[in-house]
Amino acid sequence: MPVVPKLLQGVAVGVAITAVATAQQSSHAAPPALPQCNSLGTPSIGSQCYESTPVGVRVRPGDNSADYKNIFQSTQPEYVLVDVLIDNIEVNGSYGAPTKSMLSPGGQSMIVRTSTDRLNQIKQLRAELEGKASVLAGPALIEARNKIDALIREERTYETVVQSITSAGQDAGKYEVSGWAKPHKCGWMNLDTCGSWSRATVYVVKRYVGNDTEAYNRANSAAIDARSTIDRLIATPPPGPVPGPGIQCPAGTQWNGSACQPAPVVQCPAGTQWNGSACQPTPVVQCPAGTQWNGSACQPAPVVQCPAGTQWNGSACQPAPIMQCPAGTQWNGSACQPISTVQCPAGTQWNGQGCVPSPPTSGCLPGESPLACFLRTVMAK
Repeated sequence: MPVVPKLLQGVAVGVAITAVATAQQSSHAAPPALPQCNSLGTPSIGSQCYESTPVGVRVRPGDNSADYKNIFQSTQPEYVLVDVLIDNIEVNGSYGAPTKSMLSPGGQSMIVRTSTDRLNQIKQLRAELEGKASVLAGPALIEARNKIDALIREERTYETVVQSITSAGQDAGKYEVSGWAKPHKCGWMNLDTCGSWSRATVYVVKRYVGNDTEAYNRANSAAIDARSTIDRLIATPPPGPVPGPGIQCPAGTQWNGSACQPAPVVQCPAGTQWNGSACQPTPVVQCPAGTQWNGSACQPAPVVQCPAGTQWNGSACQPAPIMQCPAGTQWNGSACQPISTVQCPAGTQWNGQGCVPSPPTSGCLPGESPLACFLRTVMAK
């Protein structure tokens, strides 16, 4: 308190004396037992902390009057404002003491609304998937149900997080702390001009409401996985019943899951054949003599008459090999066999296939073949 002459006490400087007394009555206590927000490591949902901010103004003799207005509101999505406290008030001269006023009422924080919307989306998607899975049966239904159960577990975990955020997410609103100061008359007979000030420390109490990102990502991933699986199972028709023991489909037909139906005609490349689902190399089958492989079984080989000097190789007539057989045998087209003993009429002989006229034993010209000799002799007669 400034020193004032006794005769002027309470008269000339009454304003200053009253102002100092008012300031002493306006002080508040700092937040008890709360940590500073920047000292927290990993806060739990609902925990509180505070931040301190100095506010105020000071004017010197000869200055103009000045005021201050400081706005306090929640600026971090994971925190809400709980209260604004004013402490350490220092005033002097002509001033307006620091005063708190509400600019707008509080309500649910943005993260509460966002997380609630996300939870409703997860619940809606899960309900849709349960409806789609109802058309499945057997192993497909079991697989779909496992995916939905995994989604339900993550949904419940996320719902617990959202409930905690909602209970802690009530914001106190938007506040303003303001005051002013201006030079004032002072000294003997108020002949001097003195400075003034109005200042204080503002404690902003905040509450941690959490972050739903991790829990939401897990629930959303489970929902995407369940939807992908169920869509795949619905798009894949279930296998039909397997034919019972002893059920054989006729040739040219195949089992479609419930009945025998005509097998599709598939043209496979040379050297391959259709096995019912794909072209595969044709197996090499040795069939008995006189038969050939038709692609599925050995069947009698067709009888083909080939020109003289050729023989059937199973697919075409080709030149017959010249075979030298031992004496007394002859080639029958596939092997050497004993020459049949046939008695031919006089004047004829066996040529291996039938009786033909025997050539003359004499009268042939040198180098003349037996047949030419025979014909010339006959013509001469």
